[in-house]
Amino acid sequence: MAYSSQGTVNPLLITGTYNKILIDNRTFLDRCYGALKLRPQQITGEMLQIGLDIMNLTQLDMLNDTAPLWTIGKHVIALVQGQSQYVLPPNTNDVQSAFYRTMSNLTSSSTITQSTASYQWYFPAGATAVDTISLNWPSSSFPIQVQTAPDGATWTTVYSSGATTLGLTGNVPYDIDNANSAIYWRVIPATTLNGLPISPANTLPITLSGQVYNTPADILMSRLNKDDYWNLTNKKIQGRPLQWWMDRKLDPQMDVWQVPDATAAQNFMVVWRQRMIADPGSLQNTIEFPPRWYLPFLYKVAAELAFCTPEVDPSVTSQITSKADLMYRRALSEERDKSPVKFQTNIGVYTR
Repeated sequence: MAYSSQGTVNPLLITGTYNKILIDNRTFLDRCYGALKLRPQQITGEMLQIGLDIMNLTQLDMLNDTAPLWTIGKHVIALVQGQSQYVLPPNTNDVQSAFYRTMSNLTSSSTITQSTASYQWYFPAGATAVDTISLNWPSSSFPIQVQTAPDGATWTTVYSSGATTLGLTGNVPYDIDNANSAIYWRVIPATTLNGLPISPANTLPITLSGQVYNTPADILMSRLNKDDYWNLTNKKIQGRPLQWWMDRKLDPQMDVWQVPDATAAQNFMVVWRQRMIADPGSLQNTIEFPPRWYLPFLYKVAAELAFCTPEVDPSVTSQITSKADLMYRRALSEERDKSPVKFQTNIGVYTR
């Protein structure tokens, strides 16, 4: 209870903030070693470097248990006639679901204006919704922004590209979410990436071309195991791809079947993938974890450090391992979207 200068009672104030716990990795490791009953004076530079390595290995090992919800995201791939293999971003761990997407191409109903500063579509019939923009990059792609305007002068940014669309050539699709209909749409080079300025500034290739689409319709594609895919008699038959196999090699890729034909190549494949958790980086960076995972991850790292730190008392190792296991199980049980679970009974009769 607090008192004002006049002696009246004032209620204690809460912060009113609900932010992530953002501390640098040096502080995080100090807390890990503190859980192991080590004093700050005992923590050497070598121990901090070992701690960073253990943090990285521990979060990579987590991918063997679950798919952290914050690492699942959408990746859109342009289909190519006759191409069966599609390389995924290098930080891909697995694919949750894939969809064959058909869309309406609006490009012919627009007037295109192009320069090295912008690539613009004008819809003379009126405001038009655009759900996907596909750019055909003649050279390596770089960060872009998509903007809309009612008059060709007052521009509003509705989309900024991320790391998964960098360094690519050919058709690169960009999904535009939460954008209203507009008469003018344009693509411009982004000036920042992850909050950092891009220098030197990029300019759009003069040979760049673009298509605009709306009214997406996603059709679920079925996942094949390796035996079913390998046993396909004709892996090169062309048609509409509605099945896929995930080849989880060092550079993960998806093999689709049937191979896209000329019609399917006008459409896209939407992949919901699980990526790896961002590397810890240096002592000045921070971990990529939501607040609910902060303490379980701290104790999990501390438990791993206990086995490679001679200064830790063996009795502490046993205690910290037990606590880490309990907290990790609790965090895993909460890693869910709380949607309803449905069971569908499918009983069939075997016939020759």
